[in-house]
Amino acid sequence: MLGSRVITAIIELTTGKRINDPTSGMRLFNRAMIHRFAVDDRANPEPETLALLIHEGKRVEEVQVTMRERQGGESYLTLSRSMSYMLRACFSILFVRWFR
Repeated sequence: MLGSRVITAIIELTTGKRINDPTSGMRLFNRAMIHRFAVDDRANPEPETLALLIHEGKRVEEVQVTMRERQGGESYLTLSRSMSYMLRACFSILFVRWFR
């Protein structure tokens, strides 16, 4: 959760919009965004793309949902993978978007 909070803060700092859970696995997109993800190999439904979309003036909204505990299996996120993901997302939000 710490990584998610850091990414939230960086998105708010760079866009002015607060996204409380930018790392959630549940994403819903309209037809135009699905098309964009299909044709633009640089676009993906990750926090850095959410920040880019907000910066471009696209509407990004959050809807409260209740998540159940995992029923089986194990998360692929280990401590090192979580930290790597957070660092990559933060770097991308802060720097890479300027070159897109």
